[in-house]
Amino acid sequence: MMFDLFSCSPDKGEQYISVRPWLLAVSSFFTAAAGTSSPTGYFSIPFALKEAGVGLGILLLLLIGWINDFTLIILIEAGDAVGASTYQDLMLHSFGKIGYHIMTLIQAVYPFIAYICHHNSYLLYNSMESRSPHQWVQVTHVTVIVAGAMALFVGVVGYGTFTGFTEGDVMENYCWQDDLMTAARAIFCFTIMLTHPVEVFVVREVLTTAIFPSLSKSEHYYLMHILVSVAIVGIGYAASLITSCLGIVLELNGILAAIPLAYILPCACYLRCAPRAHISHRLFAAVILTCGIVVSLSGIVTMIARGESTADADWSVHPV
Repeated sequence: MMFDLFSCSPDKGEQYISVRPWLLAVSSFFTAAAGTSSPTGYFSIPFALKEAGVGLGILLLLLIGWINDFTLIILIEAGDAVGASTYQDLMLHSFGKIGYHIMTLIQAVYPFIAYICHHNSYLLYNSMESRSPHQWVQVTHVTVIVAGAMALFVGVVGYGTFTGFTEGDVMENYCWQDDLMTAARAIFCFTIMLTHPVEVFVVREVLTTAIFPSLSKSEHYYLMHILVSVAIVGIGYAASLITSCLGIVLELNGILAAIPLAYILPCACYLRCAPRAHISHRLFAAVILTCGIVVSLSGIVTMIARGESTADADWSVHPV
């Protein structure tokens, strides 16, 4: 049948750890949900609800929205305090060249697998006609509320449809013969076509600034500009052809790039660059910084544990 949602995976069942400590459940949610500022990230939210449970998952989703709102605001406030106009400049001022190179790597890698809003915050802030930290706060509040509402809708509907069968990328749950989902995939591809150029711009800007700083003065600038852009798109396209499911990609991206980029580094920069900030803001930033480190480490443990559990399940089903 066209809308037989489970016909593609009748043998799939729970292959994960049946009882997981609450910390690992929380870390699973954060690593899967860290990149929810794009259509790609939204498709991991149903799996995040599956991992954490619906009630706890919704609470964590609201918490992530609140934390994202806070870190986006302090990221600009920290830069405003030291006169930094980019995320990389802020890291350079806070932690020297090591911080600058770390940010360069993360800022290039993250928008290249999935997207989040922190890496292009300064691009958006600098493009505002009459920018100020106060105006940025208002824009951030509205944006996070809208994005959070959409993530909540996709997560609840996606998990409610597949429950225990929910994949890391919920679109993998649907049959390729489903005409409605084929149309949905086509629409999704169109939205990515509109979104991807912005991310290519970020990656290209980072590469040309950090690796080819003299490129802007070269007589072959426009040729290199085109070549770098085509290379970024081509490598991303090749990676998509050899990746059958985005679930593991989204989780790795969340652990290694999204959590540091969105939670750890903004708070670390804020604590170093805004010593006169309100004590409550500094305390909250310190808490987020600590929790971000803990969640990243526990997320790695979760992925290892899930991999071992899946391997054991596969052994029992397909003995040698």
